[in-house]
Amino acid sequence: MNRKQEILNLARRLFAEKGYNGVSMRDIAESLRISVGNVTYYFKRKEELIEAIVLDMQKEYKPRPAPQTLGELAELIVHIQELQEQLAFYFGHRTQLAQVSAKINEIQIRMLRENKILWQRTFQNLSLAGLIKKEDYPHQYDHLCKALRMVTMYWSELSKLEAESFPEKVELKECVWGMVIPLLTDEGRKLYEREIAVKA
Repeated sequence: MNRKQEILNLARRLFAEKGYNGVSMRDIAESLRISVGNVTYYFKRKEELIEAIVLDMQKEYKPRPAPQTLGELAELIVHIQELQEQLAFYFGHRTQLAQVSAKINEIQIRMLRENKILWQRTFQNLSLAGLIKKEDYPHQYDHLCKALRMVTMYWSELSKLEAESFPEKVELKECVWGMVIPLLTDEGRKLYEREIAVKA
């Protein structure tokens, strides 16, 4: 493994442990037992380092198909929650990171577009399958999709803000299902109780 990749791997681990704001270039250098100059030879600023990490994460990212069943929706929700937990250093600083890097901002905008399409297709599929009710008013599901995008994309940031004031812990998947369950048809509710609720 070359020195540049060593720095990236170590920085990613430190960011995961301490958060983006909790790690300095000196911390990274000391952990690798090298000088700060050796780190800045590859990455002039911490912003360049986090940008490189996010670009690497983007290469690893594989888009998921829109769920067609409640079981597939449950898998998607769990996947999103696991991503939030595994990449807390990123999701917990989404807004800040978009401000320090134009490339990260571009990635986030692209991901928002992809997530919009994912949730829209998900509810189209569930509607065609007879698992969710018809809209009570025009664009109801468009509004729901936006709410779900906000919850799933910014969950870590909100949770961090709430942690000190609200000790009770609510999981992302509980919040998402809280929005979806009231919209299920009778058939959808039976499937949820039989296949998903018992596993929760």
